[in-house]
Amino acid sequence: VEAVAATASNSTPPILGTVAFVMADIVGVPYLEIVTMALIPAALWYLGTMAFIVAHAMRNRERIRRPRIAEAASEPTGGWWLYTRSALIAVIPVSLILVLVLQGFTLRMSTVAALVTMVIVALAMGAAACGGDAIDPRAVGAEPGRTVETLYDWPSSGEGLPEFTDVTEEWGLGEFENNSDFLAAGGVAIGDLDGDGWPDLAVAGRDLFLFYGSSEGMTPAAAPIAVAEGQVAAVGIADLDGDAANDLLVSVIGGDDLIIWGGAWSASRDPSLAPRTTLPGGTQTVALIAADLSGDERPDLLRLSHDPAEPDIIWEQTAARRFVAKPLPQSFRRSFAAEITDLDQDGLLDIWVTRDVGWITGADSIYTRRGERDDPWIDVASDLGAALAIDGMGIALADLDGDGDIDAYVTDIGENDILLADGDGYTPAIESGAGRIRPPGGRRGTVSSSWAVGTADINLDGISDLVVANGGFGGADIVNKISGTEFVDLDTPAMFLGLGEGRFADVWPQLGHQWKARIRGMALGDLDLDGDTDLVFVGSAGGMRVYRNEAMGPSVTLVATDAACAAGFIATVTGPTTYYRSVLVQHPFLSASQPSLTVGTLGFTVEIGVIRPGLSPFSREVPAGVGRVTVEIPCR
Repeated sequence: VEAVAATASNSTPPILGTVAFVMADIVGVPYLEIVTMALIPAALWYLGTMAFIVAHAMRNRERIRRPRIAEAASEPTGGWWLYTRSALIAVIPVSLILVLVLQGFTLRMSTVAALVTMVIVALAMGAAACGGDAIDPRAVGAEPGRTVETLYDWPSSGEGLPEFTDVTEEWGLGEFENNSDFLAAGGVAIGDLDGDGWPDLAVAGRDLFLFYGSSEGMTPAAAPIAVAEGQVAAVGIADLDGDAANDLLVSVIGGDDLIIWGGAWSASRDPSLAPRTTLPGGTQTVALIAADLSGDERPDLLRLSHDPAEPDIIWEQTAARRFVAKPLPQSFRRSFAAEITDLDQDGLLDIWVTRDVGWITGADSIYTRRGERDDPWIDVASDLGAALAIDGMGIALADLDGDGDIDAYVTDIGENDILLADGDGYTPAIESGAGRIRPPGGRRGTVSSSWAVGTADINLDGISDLVVANGGFGGADIVNKISGTEFVDLDTPAMFLGLGEGRFADVWPQLGHQWKARIRGMALGDLDLDGDTDLVFVGSAGGMRVYRNEAMGPSVTLVATDAACAAGFIATVTGPTTYYRSVLVQHPFLSASQPSLTVGTLGFTVEIGVIRPGLSPFSREVPAGVGRVTVEIPCR
């Protein structure tokens, strides 16, 4: 379409490329006569083009969507005046050429006059931009690299702020060190590995470290699990073979990936006794995510590769503990994270993949199927306005603006993206308050680089919040897309509490925690089973931190019976003051959160609704005044 439309520019008044001026100057035909004769053919050209586009769209049932907001990744934006100033620099000289030619002046004289005018106008506009009366982009909430960025503060009363206690040392986790030399390693997963009902931790740090939970905190395994070759970068926990024992999904850099099957060894806490399955073919696996992608009630695995020479793969489980590799199309890119759910509500799971250096090796993807489970996977991200060509790191899927649609928060180097679902696709949100993260105490011009992200109701007020893991690169040579800024190396997390209507305020600096690291992985879950969401962070080439949430108040916790079969479930909790909607099973960057969701009820009656792709919806009412309640969400 663009090529056809651009072709007609050489025959469209008033410019006609250079044709009109050349004819007027050499042939001697009056310029106005040339323009008049060209008007009807040009109009017919564009009418024919539009007719073809409409017919093609109707025949292929393509949807007409609103245009996306162009990203401004390299220059500051100061509002309407900047656009007006840029337009005037071009419009005034071109208009002068037309006026002078119509008045009978030669083309040479008209061109020289226009060039002189352009220089004068450009200098005048530049002086206005740099002078004392100029509009400062920061005065209207803008920062380099983003069109508009509005920051919001939590109410000055401090009411509703969460309280966290750093229990890393108390729970016996202070000795952990991530010794991986891979820049992006450091995943963590939460799940019950030994069948005692308490959440356990699996942490990637070159080797795989296990910590078993109890009422007293965490107990480390006797020894870490080493892989035969390479180093562990990411980890997940799910029951792949349906034996009611969780399995470990181990992503390896420089070696084969690994499944450590749960079972008899779980009670003894000795994984050396466990049977294992290797998944060959990868050199930079950064995620193994369990979900029933084939629809046969046997969980499959989505493998993401950060090596652009390798495709992303669906390891389809064709029989118990037997897998067949099926590459995803257009996936020879640097994948980093993914979430799985039914985005288009057709009963089939979809896959949203974020990509590193997307402007070089390929943008983010949304894979779907048209109608049937056996249909081929196709990438529709570009059609939906979600093909971000950025440094896509992590992703969270939730209703962030309260309109009932599932939106996306995608982390990036320097700035993050919120994509709001609008029924026909996704539109970037630029006034959420959660796009650019300012490091606590950092000077202007410093920005955070974000990795894992998760959504939760942190302060039990019934509104969606966001938690983001941040960290720099330790001197590595990384391209900075945002001019005039520099990355913070050792950084803190960010905690965006929801203000409602799609607005968020970062309150982490107000919580009083000073730990800084090159944070990569993160998992959310109720580690002490007290009815709120605790936080686990893992740093690259460093330690970890566990923050126990001390939130008070009534809540409801939705617990999936299994992380694999519940992947893709969308849970909604609604009440007089509560509205929360997100995927039930979250997979932050390199990590896997506990397959549960805790939402504050404020003591009122709330309705629970869970969309289970391929199954009938689940619903339950929780009456008022019952304190903290747990509701099990069945998978079948």
